Amino acid sequence: MLDKPLQDDIQKAYRSFLAARSLKPRYAQKHMIAAVARQIGGIKSDESGTRLGEDQVVAVEAGTGTGKTIA
Repeated sequence: MLDKPLQDDIQKAYRSFLAARSLKPRYAQKHMIAAVARQIGGIKSDESGTRLGEDQVVAVEAGTGTGKTIA
């Protein structure tokens, strides 16, 4: 689980990215971003930042024009 400040940072970056390119948010993009963020948030690390445990994997399948690149 991502902490609230990190969630806010991700949302702010997404909004800024879209605004800079005059794009509108897409429902599917938001879900893809959330899925990736959940996986990244689930990665455990020690005090030095070394990854612990198993690798994290996310597979995203979506139709053409959904916004996979941005997500």
